[in-house]
Amino acid sequence: GPPQGVTVCVRLRPMFLTRPDGTPAREASCKRVVEMEGKAEKGCGNAVTKIYDPNDMSAKPKEYAFDRSYWSCDGFKEDPERPGFNIPDGPDSKYVSQDMVWDDIGKMIMKNALRGYNCTVFAYGQSGSGKSYSVVGYKPNIGIIPNTIDTLYAEVDNNKDENIRYLVEIAMLEVYMDEVYDLLEPRKKERTKLNVFINKGEVFVYDAKDRKNMDKIWRAAADKDKAESFRSLGDANRSVRPTGMNPSSSRGHTIFMCRFRKEAKQGDLWIEQLRSKLSLVDLAGSERAHDTGLTGVGLEEGIAINQSLTMLGQVLQSLCKGERVNYRDKLTQLLAESLGGSAVTVMIAAISPADINYGDTISTLRFADSAKKMPVQVKKQLDPTAQLIADLKEENDRLKKQLDSVGGGELADQNMKAKEDTDAKLAVRLRK
Repeated sequence: GPPQGVTVCVRLRPMFLTRPDGTPAREASCKRVVEMEGKAEKGCGNAVTKIYDPNDMSAKPKEYAFDRSYWSCDGFKEDPERPGFNIPDGPDSKYVSQDMVWDDIGKMIMKNALRGYNCTVFAYGQSGSGKSYSVVGYKPNIGIIPNTIDTLYAEVDNNKDENIRYLVEIAMLEVYMDEVYDLLEPRKKERTKLNVFINKGEVFVYDAKDRKNMDKIWRAAADKDKAESFRSLGDANRSVRPTGMNPSSSRGHTIFMCRFRKEAKQGDLWIEQLRSKLSLVDLAGSERAHDTGLTGVGLEEGIAINQSLTMLGQVLQSLCKGERVNYRDKLTQLLAESLGGSAVTVMIAAISPADINYGDTISTLRFADSAKKMPVQVKKQLDPTAQLIADLKEENDRLKKQLDSVGGGELADQNMKAKEDTDAKLAVRLRK
């Protein structure tokens, strides 16, 4: 079955030693304060992440145990068979490549999504820590989203059964300054703000001017090329600004979603067999104003990012304590379905090895440590017709027991009438 609880992975990026123009970068003279040791119980990577106090490197380090600790800091070389792709530089290297991350957790996510379970991957960390590299990457070192598209459409294309069909829809949203925008809409100066509505644990996103269309954000993607074009369009429409921490810093949280359905033909009807929703969340990085060097709108963006991440942390704390959760801001409302505890959930906490980022790295590790305690009981996404049949069958059984216990008479007649009404409702719903 699918993993219960949150799978927490920490990934350590390389030091930023030089800028693209060859001049020294801000970490050129820094010490590395992070180490990883031990072997992960499952998959690749290490088991323990250690962080040393840069003011006293001889002191005992703080230790954190996670499901995976991915060392991607050094110990790599270019693959001679794939120019530009990074691989471990020897048998003793701890380096974890993009392919290794995909094989370790990406394939597990896809396997469960194709079995009808909702799945979510979060990437969390300070600005410039490597979140987008894990989630999106760049050619040829592609990340989880491009690999997801490749794997999903391989499943679709390999289907040769005329009585089976797959339906795939793509949506891509941005939470910017606590407002939700559709990244697949053409970028305009005045973008349409979207509303978020939660009904029985399911999240709906809609345009207030078109309330009846709850599927407006979803685009059908018949093939891999169409899905990839949507992803590229959404990526180009993101709000990005250069900062002192990152030359292409995301100024909003990005959520790439894929809705997947498998249907089987029965007579003249297509009956849904399973459904799932895959959400890949690239959270904007937490940041400090004196590090980014931003003022004006850029500073306001940073404040909004930090506030939303604080709210996300508070929601996680409430979930861990079993308290009633208040999804008060747009980010947590959008993620309510994933945070609600019924989806296969993976968190990738991206961290920097440099001593100048010690405070942010400690904060990220604490956040990841708290995420381990989040209660998750994964549930399969039943198709509505199958759920309806199960509910009505349960009602019929209840009425039959009443009939058997009471026998004839007026009450039995009433119960028989109720049973007939239930059967009639079932017939109407199935025809629909």
